[in-house]
Amino acid sequence: MYNIPAFILFLNFFLFSQLKQNFFGNPMDIHNFFYLVLLTLLPALELRASIPYGILVANLPWPEVFAVAIAVNVLLGLFLFLFLNALVRFFTRAQFIKEIYGGIVARTQKKVEPY
Repeated sequence: MYNIPAFILFLNFFLFSQLKQNFFGNPMDIHNFFYLVLLTLLPALELRASIPYGILVANLPWPEVFAVAIAVNVLLGLFLFLFLNALVRFFTRAQFIKEIYGGIVARTQKKVEPY
């Protein structure tokens, strides 16, 4: 009758309701974990800001803060490692970015050549 398979409804109801209750404690903590993930994804802040935010500001349990922050950081590193070449090719289609990137690469290669 419905287009949505029964197992998706089960996953949505069971897993996410259990996740909200068990892992996040209070359902309002989901927003704090979302901000924790956003802080972890910011290049300058990463774990330096997200772990203190989660523990001191959001009052989240420290094992969960460490697990979420480190997992997101590892996944970000893995994503960049796998797709960085494709991202560089995509962004260097713009001429001004290609010139900037080419200058940085040339300057770095000059520093490496003496060795």
